[in-house]
Amino acid sequence: MLITRSGKELFNRSYGQASIQLGMPNQPDTKFHIASVMKMFIAAATLHYCNQGLINLEAHPGKYLDDFTILHPNIKIHHLLNHSSGLHDIYGVSNLRYEMSKLIHENKRFLDYLCSMSQDFQPGERWSYNSTGFIMLGFILEAVSGMPYEQIFDELFFAPLHMTSTGVDDPRSINVGRAFGHTSENNLMIHADNDKLSGIDGPGEFYSTTHDLDTWCDALFQGKFLSRSSLEAMFTPYLYNHL
Repeated sequence: MLITRSGKELFNRSYGQASIQLGMPNQPDTKFHIASVMKMFIAAATLHYCNQGLINLEAHPGKYLDDFTILHPNIKIHHLLNHSSGLHDIYGVSNLRYEMSKLIHENKRFLDYLCSMSQDFQPGERWSYNSTGFIMLGFILEAVSGMPYEQIFDELFFAPLHMTSTGVDDPRSINVGRAFGHTSENNLMIHADNDKLSGIDGPGEFYSTTHDLDTWCDALFQGKFLSRSSLEAMFTPYLYNHL
């Protein structure tokens, strides 16, 4: 846990085990899989390229990647960003781990599988938390930048901010200092499974530390990467229904 104010550290303390099996405690610089926290980086990169005129938030995703031309004609980039595309959430797929293993075994493209997601409701009709759209945005970022997914964030954000403990997380790679996930089963602590998409060749989730995330948040809110209007757009609520 790290608490800062105006660049001054007020509290910094670690709890628990980075690896129960190895008896390794968490440290202030322990790296964690940050899962959907990575969505803010994708959103910021999308708005950055929007400011550069490379992405239009009102454009159809198919404008930037031919594979996406089969999506609903009314889906816009901003729908992918604000969880209102109506596309089925990939993490809502039954037996997703099996589906991904089958995809790899049959040597099929993840991008094709992603484009096959059903349309659960009309674009813009309502809000429903959705990872499918952000994975699609990862592919779009690669297309407009001409860079691999990991390089995009390194060049835009991580390298300029010296966020050396943040990157795309591949649990199969040796990443010194990364915590191992744990969960409870029958009142016993066991190793947690990796993310269900971790074996797929596609835009992935990140690992980071409390210090790096604090550095990022300070830079973001200080306007180092986005214009004031883009920052406001990034944090404007888009509510299409009230649950």
